[in-house]
Amino acid sequence: MARGTPPAQTHRRLRRRHRQLCHRPGNPARPSRARPALPRRPRQLSLRKQNQRRARGRGAGRHRSAGRARLRRVVLASNAPSVVVLDTLQDRLPLPVVGVYPPVREALRASRSGHVAVLGVQSLVSSAEIQAYIRREAAGARVETANASPLVEHVENGDFLARPAPTQAAVDRYMADLRRRWPDVDACTLSSTHLPWLRPYFERAAPGMHFIDPAQSVVEQLRPRFSQGQGRVVCLATESAAHPLSGLQAMLDTLGVRLKPELISLQ
Repeated sequence: MARGTPPAQTHRRLRRRHRQLCHRPGNPARPSRARPALPRRPRQLSLRKQNQRRARGRGAGRHRSAGRARLRRVVLASNAPSVVVLDTLQDRLPLPVVGVYPPVREALRASRSGHVAVLGVQSLVSSAEIQAYIRREAAGARVETANASPLVEHVENGDFLARPAPTQAAVDRYMADLRRRWPDVDACTLSSTHLPWLRPYFERAAPGMHFIDPAQSVVEQLRPRFSQGQGRVVCLATESAAHPLSGLQAMLDTLGVRLKPELISLQ
């Protein structure tokens, strides 16, 4: 050991030299333990796990300031499941879920004839649950149900934005048939998530008739719980060969809605 050299520093130099000698190529003092690298099989995640990871990724680091916030309400923004299944599931859910229901009472108040119609998809208007709901809400008044599923496609494929003439023709035919069946109906509920997008078409097809958006009553119901603050809107969507995610993005761009849909799977 050189004079003046601290023992700890000398010990580190000796250990470093020992490692150099032991790891020198061809040195038999310490055979290499390296194993040939084997190709790793990619880990296959289920679609459910993939969606969970995406959800964690969206939440991590983005909502730290809102970490103390507590979810108080969930809106089930669809008429059919709200009417058909929500009542039976409500007691099993961990927090209140607000459904969107056909505003039958509001339609009857707006009607002069006392005869109104609920427009909805086939799964809603053909269900026993909608008939029970109407009996509770209408108190004996005349309320019809009409299948508007053929009009849904004009919203899902974007025709109501890109091809207004064929969309108007389809709505005109639909309303002409409805008026032939029930001439004195003068108020309709747009009881499908898609139908309020067609409201201008309905109003042109049947001037003077009242068309009521069910979502407005939900907004009024939740208004006392609104608070001033900041939030973030996320658009989650599925896709199919007929309705790719790019089509939804194009519709949002046309509407001036600045959202980027994120693809999810329901499997």
